[in-house]
Amino acid sequence: MAGERDTFSHVHEMGPTPAPVLITAFNRPDRLARLLESLKPAAPPIVRIAIDGPRHERDAAGVQATRRVAESVPWDCDLQVWSRATNAGIATAIPEAVSRALTEFERVFVIEDDVTVGPQAYEYMSRALDLWRLDLRIYSISAYNMVPIDHLLRPDEPVRLSRVMSSYAWGTWRDRWEAYDPNMTWFAQQSLVDLTDFFGSRIVALRWRQHHRMVSTGLVDSWAYRWVMSTWGQDAFSVVPNRPMIRYLGVAEGTHTWRKRRWSELAVEPIDLRNNAFESPCVDGRAERYFHRVNQRSTLSSVLLGQVERMALRLQRRGMI
Repeated sequence: MAGERDTFSHVHEMGPTPAPVLITAFNRPDRLARLLESLKPAAPPIVRIAIDGPRHERDAAGVQATRRVAESVPWDCDLQVWSRATNAGIATAIPEAVSRALTEFERVFVIEDDVTVGPQAYEYMSRALDLWRLDLRIYSISAYNMVPIDHLLRPDEPVRLSRVMSSYAWGTWRDRWEAYDPNMTWFAQQSLVDLTDFFGSRIVALRWRQHHRMVSTGLVDSWAYRWVMSTWGQDAFSVVPNRPMIRYLGVAEGTHTWRKRRWSELAVEPIDLRNNAFESPCVDGRAERYFHRVNQRSTLSSVLLGQVERMALRLQRRGMI
């Protein structure tokens, strides 16, 4: 499209438009401080920090300390801190914060407080949100990659397309976010045959049906699965870097994880940010298969153990494990 080429040319000559940053936080002031310190070299000019409220009295001190850190961003910027009086939970608090940010801005870079950003992350996100603004196939930009180099078909390319976005550090646009459907209507209406055709694998289809069931019944407190399934209803993709732009610490330190993951955190590495290296990303089938098999546990054994997994989540919800 001519409009897309015009955008590429503009960004190449003028540099990317700095993206507004939305940080989501809770009761962990040390993690927010660590994230802000990693963002300081990029010094985003617009920052919004959304802090969920305490679940109980024991959270109150941590939430208050987090608010103090948020109000002391270590660079000059247009800053607002949004605080809740009570806890809404991830599935409500994060999408409401994203919606609020996108009422104010046309696009946003969303970062969880479990993250530290690498030296290219902010430029990468700002540039990507410019470059793919007019490409209506793209609904989100991820800054995180979980697929090792030796499982990529095109490891020398800077980015690829994927059906699944990262929820840890990502960006989107106001018009794309309007498709967010907390009820995951499209997915719920698909038969197993439809989903098998969509994924190209019956096992992957069964596994994502299990994810859908756990989210829709409240066993998993997730907005991210809801957003991913919303984008599938639009036949959309995410742009994913072939090297991580951020480091995610949530599995080791998070409050919403209950088991160890099966892959190692990949090192943050540089990618080629020149525009001509970004222009024509495509789906990497090998990377998609790895992601579903390893990161989403889309294997026969995991599907068969799905009922045990659901039971464990119920026990965790009740505080019994």
